[in-house]
Amino acid sequence: MKYVAAELNKCNIQGGGKAMKDKDGAEQLECGDVGNGSAVKDATVLALSDFKNSYGEVDNAKEAVHAGGITATTCNNNNKGRTLVGEDADSFYVFTCATADGTADNGNLLSNQTVVE
Repeated sequence: MKYVAAELNKCNIQGGGKAMKDKDGAEQLECGDVGNGSAVKDATVLALSDFKNSYGEVDNAKEAVHAGGITATTCNNNNKGRTLVGEDADSFYVFTCATADGTADNGNLLSNQTVVE
C-alpha cells in the first residue's frame, strides 16, 4: 500500500507523466489515470510482477501480486503468499494471505483500503 501511495504522490508532485516502473523500467501508470481505480490496479500488478511468492509456485503462478476483488478473500492453499489488489472505481483494496489458513482474527490475512484520487 505504501508503494502505491508513493507512486500516486509522485504523479501529484510531477503534475503528469508516468509512474510505477516494472522490472524492465517501463512505467505502467499514466498519471492522468490516477483517479481511475482500474488503471491503478492494473499498473500495480504489472509494476510488481517481479515480486515472487514466498511459497514458490502456488496455483500455477510464482508471482506474489495478482488482481483481486473488493472483499476479503478466503485464504487457502491456492492463494497463500499472494497479495490481491482490487478496486471499485475510486477505492483501492489490498489483501495478503500470509498463510493458507489466514484470517483477520489470527493476523494472517492482512488488508488495507484507500481512496484513489
